[in-house]
Amino acid sequence: MDETSETVQALIDRFSLRRRAETAEFLAGVQLVRSGCVTITEVTELQLRASVSDHGLLEVTVLAHDGDGLVGRCACEMADHGVCRHQVAVTHALWMQREAARHVEGQ
Repeated sequence: MDETSETVQALIDRFSLRRRAETAEFLAGVQLVRSGCVTITEVTELQLRASVSDHGLLEVTVLAHDGDGLVGRCACEMADHGVCRHQVAVTHALWMQREAARHVEGQ
């Protein structure tokens, strides 16, 4: 990874999915996290993978991509039209994990 590349986690921290996802998709993604429907399976500097249980099990990948910021992949039909609730859910789940860890470290 070169010095100009950002990691998935850094992009999630600075990138507002509220601006990229439609409001209904954003809220549905947050609700999936609150309902325990997201299982993060892999986190690397450049990739986040997770399973989302939402009317079946979906595998979702979010990549750090030079020039585009975050790029998500999901098999749902909404992903063809923009950021879907499943992409929101996996990025929000990772953000929540990091925020919880920061809170524990700060105590």
